[in-house]
Amino acid sequence: YTLELSYLRMERKGGIFTASCSVDGNIWFNFKPVEFSASSAVKGGLFVLNQWNNGNSEASFEYIKIIK
Repeated sequence: YTLELSYLRMERKGGIFTASCSVDGNIWFNFKPVEFSASSAVKGGLFVLNQWNNGNSEASFEYIKIIK
């Protein structure tokens, strides 16, 4: 399975965290929101996880934007 381009959007409102993904940037699939307590300052980052490949996984990230 190869996905050339995908979009990820994450949002926090208080203690509710929501994630969405899209293959075209126009139509979004929303994941179920998760609620948990976290301090007002959190750190953000990106990582790659491939549960179907026994070897190394590779990804490139472009246009990373964090809005406070």
